[in-house]
Amino acid sequence: MASGEWRVASGKWRVASGEWRVASGEWQVAAAAQAEIANELGYINNNTFESFISESNAIGKMISSLIKKILNDNR
Repeated sequence: MASGEWRVASGKWRVASGEWRVASGEWQVAAAAQAEIANELGYINNNTFESFISESNAIGKMISSLIKKILNDNR
């Protein structure tokens, strides 16, 4: 998954391979990817940008936790 490419309809979320990494249960998004995503979604205001990044990191943590739970349940 670390080297996967994620695409959502209309190309709003485009993350090149390796920019999303799962490391010790957290998603770390490269600054360039964050800026590109925020730019595509039209986030101009810096506070909104920080809020967006915070939300995307929280979503990443939830997905990571879910994956770990699924893996643990299947052992």
